[in-house]
Amino acid sequence: MPLRSPRLPMVRVAAQRDSRPLVRFALALAVLTLSAAWLALYATTAKGAAGPNLSEYRVVPVPPVTFEQAARAYDLGDFARAAALWRRLAELGDADAQFNLGVMHARGQGVRPSLKMAVEWYRRAAHQGHAAAQYNLGVAYAKGIGLPRADLHAAAHWWEQAAVQGHVQAQYNLGLAYASGSGIERNLVQAAKWWRRAAEQGDAAAQYNLGLLYATGQGVNRDLAEAVRWWQRAAQQGFEHAAEALKVVSVKPAKGEAWNKGRDVRKRVIPSR
Repeated sequence: MPLRSPRLPMVRVAAQRDSRPLVRFALALAVLTLSAAWLALYATTAKGAAGPNLSEYRVVPVPPVTFEQAARAYDLGDFARAAALWRRLAELGDADAQFNLGVMHARGQGVRPSLKMAVEWYRRAAHQGHAAAQYNLGVAYAKGIGLPRADLHAAAHWWEQAAVQGHVQAQYNLGLAYASGSGIERNLVQAAKWWRRAAEQGDAAAQYNLGLLYATGQGVNRDLAEAVRWWQRAAQQGFEHAAEALKVVSVKPAKGEAWNKGRDVRKRVIPSR
């Protein structure tokens, strides 16, 4: 209901009928006093009708969520809390939180399992340059996980984005893509380049595959001694294929032709992870 102003016309009428100056002055003063009182009353009532003045209340700031809080909750096995905290950060654009939320959706930890949602969070983080998210997104595209269909070209693209940042598994898979021509033009020079980078980081499968390239002279100059060096490094990590290759070389150390003629490296490389 709208506010109504007080009725004051009777005072004004009395002031108009009396011609004596003093009386007129007194009555006019009374009218002004009553008008001021009415305005004060109206302002107070209107203020109350409009609601409380928020400036009179103290606002207590909400403590910000930190990545470490979510990490502690995850380590304690409170996956629901970890997911909730990381989601708040992820929605604010935190790439690490976006990646972790994707992993939790993929594993069904604290959230409903959803490969589609996992891919969506990987994508958000990947577009911000998150190497692990780029690698996972590449795997999703390569295998059609959480997507309508596989896309080997997109897989190679995201592996390359991660590989240039030093992600060893992405380097390995990118080398395989170049070696097999999967989603990208076959180029054994590029395959050797990316397997070398992964091999130098200690990836046993990359060390073995790089050894194959040296043994067969594909993508690099043929160098059996270099092949043996890489196979030895892989074998030291317990990589069985490398140990078998070393046995073959030790039987016929002077005949590297067995590794060179009529061999296609694509038939021997270890598949992508």
